[in-house]
Amino acid sequence: MELKDALKQIREERGLTKRELCEKTGISERAYLTYEFGEREPKIGVIQKLADFYGVSIDYILGRNAKEEQNESDAGDKVKIKEALKTLRKNAGFQNAKEFCDKIGISFNTYQNYESGKRLPPAETIIKIADFYNVSADEVLGRTVENDSHEPDTLDLITNKLHLNMYERAIVAAYLALDTETRTKLAQTVKKMADKMDGQNDSAQEEMRTFKFVANNGNNREISMTKSQESKIADLLDEIERNNNGNIW
Repeated sequence: MELKDALKQIREERGLTKRELCEKTGISERAYLTYEFGEREPKIGVIQKLADFYGVSIDYILGRNAKEEQNESDAGDKVKIKEALKTLRKNAGFQNAKEFCDKIGISFNTYQNYESGKRLPPAETIIKIADFYNVSADEVLGRTVENDSHEPDTLDLITNKLHLNMYERAIVAAYLALDTETRTKLAQTVKKMADKMDGQNDSAQEEMRTFKFVANNGNNREISMTKSQESKIADLLDEIERNNNGNIW
């Protein structure tokens, strides 16, 4: 769903006119009209303000079908975002930002402003980064969304037990969204690819490979990893299934 459609849908679901929404949130009505008509992208501060007002995740506002403003000059947001971006990049195996930018297709000079905390990324860039890492937009922004349930879910249990980093957690989250047959096929494919890496040179091992599949909800998903990471991920998926068979989760 496009951002403009998501904005209209959630506003109408809450029974608000555009004017009422703007009065309640303090967003300029003239500016908001350009967002809902798709003429302009709202800045991240506006998106955060709407997410907080509606009590939903940023993913939901962006139309990314998640379960569920502070001003752009707010230094606290910039610090959280720059730290989240650095953590995601390093956990994904990119030791320098230029390598990541070349892979995802973002201007290196522009991205440096985000990771240094000088500027906040626009909505379309947040979505692009979230999709690439296979995480929520909230994680890209270093934002925690409260869960109504106090019971830890399966992903949290696995994360804590196996001490997963952010990148590994993203892999597992995508893996858990698959049906049993597709899980098995993905695990076998990653293992087979990892076995082929034995004896290859360092440059070959740092090449990125992408696995594409369809999740239970019908959405197309993909996981990207360097070839050198495949062996570790294959072992991780194998351990998850072995523990799952014993009902540890």
